[in-house]
Order: sequence, then structure tokens, then C-alpha cells
Amino acid sequence: MTGPWPLIGRDQELAAAADALARRHVVVLLGEAGVGKTRIATAVAELGTGRSRTVRRVVGRIATRDLPLAAIGEFIGAAAPHLAASALMETVLQTVPGRARPLLFVDDAQWLDSGSAGILQQVIEADRLDVVITVRTGEAVAASASVSALWTDPTTPRIVVSPLSDRATTQLINEVLGGPVEARTLLQLTRISRGNALFLRELVDGALAGGALWCENGLWRFISPLVHTPVLEQLILSRYAPLDAAGREAIELVAIAGGVPVRLLETLAPPAVLEELERKAMLTAAGGGDSPLTVELAHPLHGEIIRNRMPALTKLRLSRLLADAATAVPGAMVDELQVVVWERDGGGQPDLARLIRAARSALVRNDTGLAGSLAITAVKAAPTFEAASLAAWCLAEQGDHAGALDIAQRTLDQLDDPSERAGLVLRIAEERYWGEGLDGDTDGHQTLADATNTFPPGPWLDLFRAQTFVFAMLDGAIGDALPGALALVDHPDQRVASVAALAAEFALSFSDRGSEAIELAGHAYAATRDAPYAGDPNVHVLGQVLAMAVDGQYLMAEEMIALVHEVAVSRPGRQAQAWAAVVRAFVALRRGRLDSALRLALEAEMLWLDQGLPRLARWAGAAAVQSLAEQGRVHEAREVEARMALYPAEKFRLFEPLLHRASAFTAAVEGRTTIAVAELTSIAEQCLRKGSYAFAMIVIHDLTRIGEGAHAARLVGRVPPGGTATEATRAHVLAAAAADPAAMAEAAEALAVIGADLAAAEAFAQAAELWRRHKSPKAATRCAARSADLQAQCERARTPGLLGSEKAMGLSKREIEVARLAQSGASNREIAEELNISERTVENHLYRAFSKFGVTSRADLSSVLGPRIHPETE
Repeated sequence: MTGPWPLIGRDQELAAAADALARRHVVVLLGEAGVGKTRIATAVAELGTGRSRTVRRVVGRIATRDLPLAAIGEFIGAAAPHLAASALMETVLQTVPGRARPLLFVDDAQWLDSGSAGILQQVIEADRLDVVITVRTGEAVAASASVSALWTDPTTPRIVVSPLSDRATTQLINEVLGGPVEARTLLQLTRISRGNALFLRELVDGALAGGALWCENGLWRFISPLVHTPVLEQLILSRYAPLDAAGREAIELVAIAGGVPVRLLETLAPPAVLEELERKAMLTAAGGGDSPLTVELAHPLHGEIIRNRMPALTKLRLSRLLADAATAVPGAMVDELQVVVWERDGGGQPDLARLIRAARSALVRNDTGLAGSLAITAVKAAPTFEAASLAAWCLAEQGDHAGALDIAQRTLDQLDDPSERAGLVLRIAEERYWGEGLDGDTDGHQTLADATNTFPPGPWLDLFRAQTFVFAMLDGAIGDALPGALALVDHPDQRVASVAALAAEFALSFSDRGSEAIELAGHAYAATRDAPYAGDPNVHVLGQVLAMAVDGQYLMAEEMIALVHEVAVSRPGRQAQAWAAVVRAFVALRRGRLDSALRLALEAEMLWLDQGLPRLARWAGAAAVQSLAEQGRVHEAREVEARMALYPAEKFRLFEPLLHRASAFTAAVEGRTTIAVAELTSIAEQCLRKGSYAFAMIVIHDLTRIGEGAHAARLVGRVPPGGTATEATRAHVLAAAAADPAAMAEAAEALAVIGADLAAAEAFAQAAELWRRHKSPKAATRCAARSADLQAQCERARTPGLLGSEKAMGLSKREIEVARLAQSGASNREIAEELNISERTVENHLYRAFSKFGVTSRADLSSVLGPRIHPETE
């Protein structure tokens, strides 16, 4: 992006600086290099005065700090030193005499020469100009007393410019890129930049120029490692260039380690050197108390750049030094995983048991890349079941299904124990089912059937059966999967019970038996959390969240899946992130958070494609199409739908009804109601036949949402009693069919209570229209206002059920805003300040709102507006 970036997250600093200039006509901005002081100072110079202000800039430079009057030379010409202050003011003042006070901007004041600093001090004392000064902190900057006096005078207003918050950084990235950004990409940029605006810009510019940051299918994300610009590398490496050999080696050791206990580091680097590096803000110490004191580089980006520039032999030597020291120092408190990695990177060969333990430790942290590389090393040393199953699992999680299959098959031939062999057969069956084009025509079902016929009697035969139920569930055969899976969930063999529970959790959810699914998933997770075999017990957490969402526990599901997704994003594994993203997208859709659902769905789609699993990408595509359709973006919805048609649909048919439902809903938004009704009815019939009652109710509800309540009413009686969501939806369907405004308002309230904001907004809009037909304008306005409140939470929702709701309400959005603020107790002046309008405008809006509501005072507003919706989100 060329030109200045938008100024985001700096309202507080700007307001404080404007206030300081108004009161004292001088302000100092202090902060680390690159934090954004100059950008803020530039904005301060433009505040309130438009183009009528003359602005002159003085820049301190390290190269000229010892040259007398170097910084202000261009402003004073040949004036004698004792006339320099007058000459400087004259230069600045002469352009616009008698108008807005001119402003002198002094940038990087820490590098001013003493003479220039003295003259500037006189200018400040003369009080004829506004002066903004920026000063770099965070480094060992030695300024003379005359220079530092510019910002150390206690009467001079000083504002510390801190790094941007994570929220502001995220907002800035989204604003600059102009579209949704994948969560891991956001996290990487946020973590690495640590709120430093300069670092962030260089990272983004470098990634864009190098092709690492790309917009694919409407989602910005990293498609290759970060690219560092020469400016950024030079800025960082220049800090370390003056160090002597001991200082450089200490920095390189910490860069390789990432973080190293101080007790260990002090055996490799002189303590005096470490203390000096800390004084120079190159190293920081963290921890203490119950955890060991750990030394880290001052900024994570520094370590990445230093490691990239480090010669291979240096990395080898320093890794060996770290590994040897960790072994030699008693009580070094170094994580075994870290030591094993140092040994490996230093050319050593850790023993098999330590490799396996380290691989498991990496897997717990969801670092499947590191876990897989360690497990593969272990397989090469000794092809055991544990090493092979770990390696195969990790390779599959990284999308290398052929590699996973190869390791499992080669190791299988070398094992004798039937229990271990069964574990690898299960891995092979999964890879053949999930993978694309592996082993010719052999699929997972056939693998399990062959094993069942060749293995001796034992619990492994039940393991094979449990996996067939998982495959049946994934293929949408709920009725075939559920009875058999439920019969095995209490199996004495932990592996059998876990696999069966997975099939049963999802099948129960889609059968609209959510409470049973929630209980089963919680039990399965607790039982398998520390299971001594490869696998991910967190899949049961996803099963539990999905069950909550299907059951109507939207708020709890939203909270849980947000945490699961954030943890997955913060760790290297990609499939865990994809699963969390697609489930979170589903929950967001049920809540009506359409922008969020779209971003998450696109994220999941791209991740599944990265993993070589295009069939699963169709699940994500269903959420993306539905989100776009519910925003009225039908052209984009059809584009995503066309993309989904390119992905194979075999095997993973569980979520296919949602993709077809999204297509039908798009047709309704396009105005092709007859086609939409026919398609939705057909999908609902299919779901009912398969026992997928939860999905059936979602589709039946869509008929009501598009105004076809009679069709919905004919189908809803075939859905058995279910969870909270099903019964709230049923009430909406029946109220619409009966055209009963009171019942519709009650159903809308039930939907609002469980957090189905978009469905509730549509139901309240329908209630408003029904009340209007019943000649009850006050009730109509109340329901319409509730609809508007809920719709505001739904991120640009524009569904058929919302069209015309504003007409039924009779109030503009601004009138609703003003009425709501008045209801909360805000005065006219406070409302005017918050909405940036005049008090007279507030009075006019309130007058019209009172007239339309049929009330005469603020106290009466609650009777027509009702309570605020989800105040915690406002």
C-alpha cells in the first residue's frame, strides 16, 4: 500500500496531544522506534485547523548531532547565533500571519545538536508557535543536558506512545488489506510486530511484494513464509552491528534457543555481557517465582532475522553448545523437547525413548511438523508401532497422506502384536478414506473388511467396527451409524470406546439428541485425554461444541469454540485449525454473525485444500454460501457455489444438505421463490428419511424465513420433539402458519433468548407486520424496534425476512439510536456528543420517535422498546 497508512487505535493520544497544544502550545511524544510517533505528530499538526496552519519540520539526525546548529540551519540562514531563535520564528511565522498558530514539528529530538536544542528551547519559551516534539526511547540514547531539557522539563506535557493493542493491530491490517484476513495470518502479523507500526508495515509490504501474502478466494493469508524487507532487516541488524564477539554470540544463542533459562545461559556467556545487553534493551528477562527466569530477545522479529542470517556451521555449533550445557548443568530446568531439538540440530542422535517423548510433547502443543520430524527419526532408528503411528498421524495432519500411508504400511509388515497391528490398520483405513487417489481403488471400508476377515478374535475387531460407524456417519448415514456406535461407547478397550463415541456424538447431534451428545463427548474427552496412542482427544471437544450449537446452546457454544479456535490458531497444526474454523463458522451462522461466519468458512476451505482434503472443503463452502446469501450478496454466493462443484462430493456427505440448502436460500434471495420452495422441501424430506432431524428443522425453518409458512407447517409435524433450538424454531413455524402476532412475538423472544439473533430479528419483523395488519401500531413499533436491535448484531444481514422491517417500524435507524440512548438515561447533550450531531437534531429525532411510538416521555420508552439486546456486545 502506497502513501500513509490509516491512523487507527490512537484516539487517546491524539486527544491528549490536542488538549496539550490548546493549553500549553507544546507537547512531547515519547516512544520506541517505529511505534508511530511521527505519524501521530503529523496527524496532530492537522487537527482542527485544516490547511490554514503553517507546519515546519526540524529533524534530528545521528550523523549531524555534533555539528552546531545543523538541525535548524535551513531555517536560520546566515543569522548570528544570538539571533537564531528570532530567525527561526520568523521563517515559520511569515507564511500565514494573523491566522492559526503555526506549528513547529521537531522529529527525533534525541539526535539534535546542542545548539539547535538551545534555540528550540527559546522558541518554546517565546510561546508564539505550537510545538510538537518526538523522542525515541527504548535504546541507550546519550543526549546532552541541553537536548534532554526539551522533554524533561516537568511542566512540559508528555505523552507516552505505546505499541498498538492487538485489537488495533488487527483492525489496521484489515483496513490496509481491504478484506477478510485468515486468523493465523492475523496472529502472525500481530505477534511478530508487537504493535510496532513500522515493523508491521514493513512485514506487510515485504509479504505483498514477495508474494507471501495473497488474497485467494476472497481471503488474505500467508501462502509462504514471511518476507522481510531490506529496510526492516537493516533497521534490526544495525542495532546489533556494534556488538563485540561475546555480545554477538550471546544474542545468537538466545536467537536459536528462543528463550533460555538464565542459569543455563550464564554458563555459555559472561554475566556482565548479558547484563549489558539487557541495559541496551536487546535482551529481556521473563518469569521468576515458580517458573525459571528465562532470557529472550527484546523482540521476536529480531530472533527470526538473526536466525535467517546465521551461517549453518554457526547454528550447528551453538545448538551443540546448548544441548551439552543443558545436560551438564544441574537443575537447568530446560524442557526435554527443547534439549532433544538442540541435540538433533547439533548433529547428535537422541535415543529412541527420548525422541518419542519429545515427539509426544510437540504433539501436545499441536506442533505436528516438529512432532512428525522427531517421530520419523525414531521410525528410522526402530520401526515401532508407537513411532510409526505418531509419524503417520503427524504427516496426515500436514496433508501428506501418501507419506502417512507409506510409513504405516511399511511398519505394519514388521509388527507381530495384533493390537499394535490393528492400530496401524486403522490408520491405513483412515488415510485411504480421507486421502485423495491413494492406493488405487482400495478404500477405507475395504481395508477394514479385509482386516476383519484376517485378524484373530479380539477387541481389535470391535475397533474396526467402530471405525466403520465413523465412516457411515461421515457419509451421512445417521441411521446406520448411530445404533452400532452407541453399543460400543462403553467398550472396555479405550480405543474402541473413543472411536465409537466420535461416531455417536455427531450422529446424536444430527438426530437432534444434543443433550446426549454433549454428555457423551465430555465423557469421551475425559477418558481419552491421556490415551497412550496417537490421536487427538480434542475432536471430542469439537463434537461437544457442535452438539451445543445444534441443541440451541448458542452462547455457550460460541464461547467454547472461540477458545478452541484461538488455541488452534496459536499452534502450528493446520487441521486442528480447520476443524475449529468450520465449527466456529457454523456457530456464527446460527448466531447471525455473517461476516465472521464468512471469514471462518473461507479459512476452513483454504486449510482443507492445503491439507489435500477437497471433500471437506465443501463443508466450509456451505457456510460461506449461506453467509453471502443472507447478506444479499447472491453473485458472490453463486461464485462460491460454483467453486464447490469442482470439489469431489463422495464419502463426506454428512453436511451436503447444508450446501444444497444454501443454494436454495440463494434462489429465494434472487426472487426465484418457487425453485427455492421445491429445493428446500426436497432437502427436508431427505433429512427426515435419514433421521437427520436437526438439519431437517433448519431447512424447514428456511421455508418460514422466506415467507412460505404453509409449506413449513406441513413438514414440521414430522420432526419429533428435540432440543431448545428445535422447539423455538417450531414455535416460529407454527406462529407464521397461523399468522398469530402474539405467538410470533413470543417465538421471536424465545429465539432471542438462546442467541439466534438473525432468526429472532426476522421473527420480530414478521410480528411487527402482523401487528400492523391487526391495527396495533404500538405493538408493531415495539416488535420492529426489537428487530432493528437484533439486526444490528447480524453483520450486514439482508434476508427476505428482514426486507420491509423498517417500513413496519416506521422509524429511521438514527431515530432508533437516539431513542435507545435516551432510554439508557443519556441527556440530549450526551446523545449529541456520542452521535456527533447537534442538540437540536437530537430534539427533532426524539420528537418524531415519541410521536411514532405514541409516548410522551423518556420513561415510557422501555414500554415500547423493551430491554436492550445483548448489552455485553455493545
